[in-house]
Amino acid sequence: MEQLKKFTPMWKMGMKMFNKKTLVAFLILFSLFSLFLTYPIKIPAASPDSVKAIYLTPESARNTQKIQMIYDFAHNTEINAVVIDVKVDQPIINERLKKLVSELNIQGIYTIARIVVMQDNGLARERPDLAIKTQSGELWYSGKKEWRRYWVDPAAPDVVDYNIEISKKAIDAGFKEIQFDYIRFPSDGNMKNISYPFYDKKESKSDVMARFFAKLTSELKKYKPDIILSVDIFGEAYFNGQEPSVGQRLSDLEKHFDVISPMNYPSHFQCGGFGFQDPNQHPYEVMLKALALGKKRLTNPKIIIRPWVQDFSIRNIYGCDSVKISYGPEEVRVQIKAAQETGDFGFMLWNASNRYTKGALLEKSNK
Repeated sequence: MEQLKKFTPMWKMGMKMFNKKTLVAFLILFSLFSLFLTYPIKIPAASPDSVKAIYLTPESARNTQKIQMIYDFAHNTEINAVVIDVKVDQPIINERLKKLVSELNIQGIYTIARIVVMQDNGLARERPDLAIKTQSGELWYSGKKEWRRYWVDPAAPDVVDYNIEISKKAIDAGFKEIQFDYIRFPSDGNMKNISYPFYDKKESKSDVMARFFAKLTSELKKYKPDIILSVDIFGEAYFNGQEPSVGQRLSDLEKHFDVISPMNYPSHFQCGGFGFQDPNQHPYEVMLKALALGKKRLTNPKIIIRPWVQDFSIRNIYGCDSVKISYGPEEVRVQIKAAQETGDFGFMLWNASNRYTKGALLEKSNK
């Protein structure tokens, strides 16, 4: 009994040290270890031109069930990669994320860090001198005001430098690829009430973005020459070769990036597009035609085209006098089929809630 009393102070000290943060960290590590025991055999590592990915939000990347889903998909279907947000409003690159990336890499799952560039609520609030504003000097926003979708000026030198530093941290965290989204001028919102602190309209938006692309990619290739750099673009920018209003020019993109990912969501094409009153009703034809048209404009034989695939159900955003179409296994699969038929490299499924249609994917044994 006397010996037990000697250990009592040590036990109390240990309990104080084992605080809430320590408990959370322990539970995360235990969950990852449990997943490793469930899926101990790594899958064949994907290459940039064979990526078949699903996307995770920061919240999902902290959710054990969603992480389990990644392993389940990777070990039982054709999925071999995952896109994880590391910067939407604020950079989220911490020890927990580094551990997750390390484990995914060990398992052979190709890891892609998604960085939202210009739509940056955090930077706009912290550095209002970089933020796009209204004519009256308030923070300009796209979408609904309560969404607080604030933007920063693409012409501001500090904006590209900021994203370069975040990208370097993502590289250090172990990601195999850095993917840039919203790397453009804004496209919607009250465009008549917009005021840029740096962009003076003396040059085109495309020229501004070309300079942005060049500095971003050159600095990151110097930092790690074998890092893969990819970019998400509007479907229109891909098959038309440019979208001057947002500064995306296909010739600039294929010059500076390794992978281009057109967002050919059928629900996001205008009524009458590709000869259909509602393109959302024709997922196969829309993906096939959009990819084929864009491919004719490419001049870089080494560029990888890896489209985003619509794995969500909404009405066409332009109305089109149509009913809501439910996207299930067939609607998702035919988009993948169209990408394969045009000779494109892999695909990525997009669902903002991270609920994916497993039935649209080939099983491992049938791949």
